[in-house]
Parts: sequence; C-alpha cells; structure tokens
Amino acid sequence: MTVNVLNLLGPIEARVDGALVDVPGGASRVVLAVLGAAGAAVTSTELAEAIREHTGRHPAKATVHTAIWRLRQTLGETWVRSPGPRIYGLGPDVAVDVVEFEATLAEGLCARKVADFERAVAQLRRAMAIWRGALDGVMHGTSVVRPTVDRLLELRSVVAEELAEALLDLSRPGGAVPLLEDLVAREPLREHAWAILADAYLRQGNVQNAVTTLDRARMRLAEYGLDPGIRLRQLGSSALALADRTSGDAAPAPSTAPIGRERELAAVTARLRDGQQGYGRVSVVTGGSGMGKTCLATAVADQALASGLVVRFHSGLHDDADAARETEQWMLDRPRQVDDAETAARALLVVDDLHAGHALTWELVAAHVRRKAAVGVVVTCNRDLIPDEHRQRFACLCRAPGAPRDGARALG
Repeated sequence: MTVNVLNLLGPIEARVDGALVDVPGGASRVVLAVLGAAGAAVTSTELAEAIREHTGRHPAKATVHTAIWRLRQTLGETWVRSPGPRIYGLGPDVAVDVVEFEATLAEGLCARKVADFERAVAQLRRAMAIWRGALDGVMHGTSVVRPTVDRLLELRSVVAEELAEALLDLSRPGGAVPLLEDLVAREPLREHAWAILADAYLRQGNVQNAVTTLDRARMRLAEYGLDPGIRLRQLGSSALALADRTSGDAAPAPSTAPIGRERELAAVTARLRDGQQGYGRVSVVTGGSGMGKTCLATAVADQALASGLVVRFHSGLHDDADAARETEQWMLDRPRQVDDAETAARALLVVDDLHAGHALTWELVAAHVRRKAAVGVVVTCNRDLIPDEHRQRFACLCRAPGAPRDGARALG
C-alpha cells in the first residue's frame, strides 16, 4: 500500500512511500498547501485567489489546472482528486501532519483530564515534536487557509501550556520553565503562560525568579494598557509573602539586577537618570548569547517603570515590519504628549537583541539618534551577529550621546 504524507507544520514536505519528494514551487506549492490545510474540497476559484494573494498578480486561467497537473506528475495521480467540476481536494490516501497533531493533542488533553499525567506528558511532547519549525510563508499569505493557520498557532501555544501544567502535576517544574520562557517570549500578552511560569518558579523554591517573572508580565501588559488579571495578582501576593518569610526581612524589591550584573545595571540606570536631564539618551549593551543581555534589559525596564517612566520593550528576536511601525508610532507620539524635553525624557524605549531586528527597527533607532530625541533608549546587541548592512549604523549608535566611552558596555 502506498503511504503518502504531507507535512505542513514547518517547511512543506511531501513523502511518497517514506521517500522525500521535492515539492514543485510557485502555484503548485500554493495549491498543495491550501488543499492540505483546508481539510476539505476547494474550488478552483479559491485556489486561483490563493495564488493571486501569494504572488501579488492575477493568475492566467490555466494556472490552477497546470499547477494540479504538475503535482500529479511529481507526487502521483492519487495525490489530488476532483470530486466535481472545478473542485479539488487531497486524495484519501494522503496523511497530513495537521490531522495527526490535532489528534495527538486531543489524546494528551483527555489523559490529563483523567489524571493520567505521564501519558499526558508523553502525548503532548509528541504533539510538540510534530511541529518542525515555523510555518511556510505560503501558509500565511492566503485568506483561504488563514483561519486554519490562526487556529494551529493557538493550538501550538496551548500544547506548551498544557505540557507545562502536566509537568507541574508530576512535580517537575524544571521541565516546565524553559517551555514557558519560550512561550512568553513569543507571546508576551499570554497571561496564562506568565502565571504558569511564575507558579513553576515558586514550586522550584525560586521565589525571586517568580517575583521577577510577575514584574516582567506586568511590564509587558502595561505596554498595551492592560492590567494583570486576578491569578497574576494572587500569585504576586503569594510570591511576596514567601519572599518575606524566607528572607526574614521585607520582601525583595522588584526589578533587582540579574546575578553578577549589578555593576552594569547601575551604569545603565545612571545614564537613564542623566537622560532625564538632557544627557545620556542612548545606552548600548553588547555580549554573546547567554550572557544576560535580555535579563539586564528587563531589569532596566522594570526600574524605569518603578521610577515613573513610560516604557516600551521591543524584542528583535520577534520583530517584523508591523512591530517596528508600532514602535515608531510610539516614539512619534511622545513629543505630542508632553510639554518640554524634560518631560519627554520620562519615556524609555528598550530594544533587546537589535542584531536580529527588522531593517525598519534599525532605521528607527538610527533616526532617533540623528534627531537627538529626548526619549531614552537602551539597546542590547550581539556584535558577532550584526548583519553587514547594519554595521555602520551600529557604529553610529555607539557614538550617540550617552553611549560609553568605548562605544558600548560589553558583558563578559
């Protein structure tokens, strides 16, 4: 029996009898993605519209027919069926990883519901493993499958949350923490994930990390004018009470420096204070991966919030054109909301991991330096990963007002 497999949860792959087959590009790739994600028959009109959305131009009348012919020639006649005139779907012998993912997730949820936590963890890990990476660009660019894509991305986050909670059910908080840290980095407004993460730290006995996590959640929610929900507030009270009991003194103040980075935090915050008086508008922190740049940036933002500044946190690792434009608008709005430069400097922009940022973000930061805006800016960056086209901009940034004498403060 022929075993045909279409994998959509990552780069698009097609397998025939276990062998990987090159998927044709162009319109054929769009058609295959739409047929696999739709889960039902699709009209040729819908396929033509998907091709138009992906390519940006109207396809010729024969484009859909030609694309299907190429798929059948490359993958086999049974891959694409036609149950009616100008209606197409995948053949019944084609297994799609989307179906396997959803079925595996459902099994994991059922196992957790009946308190079979070991099986829940196994199934949820299996569901996570079915995702092989970011979805192919074809999947994002067509309105026919956009509802399916949105649902799948949400389910991917649900898997991470459910797996983390199942691990907590088994008293394994150490396994839950990295899952949740990755999730809140991708989706900083996911309040439930922040709550589970803080709970995981508390179950590890790491009260200070729990307090810091709740502070981070509050900061990210505040960027969008949102207040923490009841669970985050309850966890905050519990964490502070535990901190008070374990220290024997007052609960630790939020926004403390990352361990071993007290000197760097003090230096950056000192320049922020200067910036409120018209000096030191830019602070640049450099270092390799895992050196604590993001923790330092978060601590700086927390201290700025505590001192009354308006803060925006912009992550280069999760950057795109829309995020860059939102931050640009936020920057442009500052002068219109204040009466003078002294008040304008009560705002702070933190750009974390600028090396991975979108080109518009690089231009935004460079333009900020050129016009010497009063808004304070803190930038973290890995020098070794800066794209060649942005190295000159980074050099200019390090010479901006308020940057350290050596151009940037390096973490080592």
